[in-house]
Amino acid sequence: MKTATRKGPLYLASISLDEASAVPLHRQLYFALREAILDGRLRPGARLPSSRSLAGDLGVSRNTVLAAFEQLLAEGYIEGRVGAGSFVSELLPEHALNARPGHVDATRDAVAPPGPSRRGAYLCEMVTGTSKPRAFAPGLPELAAFPFEDWARLLQRHWRNPPESFLIGSDPSGHGPLRDALARYLGASRAVRCDADQVFIVSGAQQAL
Repeated sequence: MKTATRKGPLYLASISLDEASAVPLHRQLYFALREAILDGRLRPGARLPSSRSLAGDLGVSRNTVLAAFEQLLAEGYIEGRVGAGSFVSELLPEHALNARPGHVDATRDAVAPPGPSRRGAYLCEMVTGTSKPRAFAPGLPELAAFPFEDWARLLQRHWRNPPESFLIGSDPSGHGPLRDALARYLGASRAVRCDADQVFIVSGAQQAL
């Protein structure tokens, strides 16, 4: 069991990591920090210790802390400020997306996802293990038989009078079906209640900020 070894913030004293647990240390730390944020021990705008300092306090590797920070950052619980460090987000995802409060059961992450069958692994190797196409490879059509002339003719015909939606641009929030699928995924895997109107597709962290 790992606990803080130096005097520090009150929330830090409550963090304990169990090396014997099936849950990885970085996931345990993620859940501990997330809980401290949600129950108010870490207030919005509060500065987190540096990854090096927190790793030293807990007696874990810096990579463990970085992995926990990256997950919190990806889910919107903390934000990074260049030259200043990491801070608790002013607007937490639970508040923005009306998520269900409460602690998420960490044991669900301890169950390893099922791997592919032997045949599945063999088929993956057939597709990715070589740079040259081979006969009867799964998912690879016979390109010589593709009706390029018919395809070009149909493309030309439909672009003579395309739908207006093809010309005025897409939804700036992102592709609707993708946002709907992400909303359903967040509800199933992250216990976040949201709909597609609350999901935005961005090209990276800079655009998101």
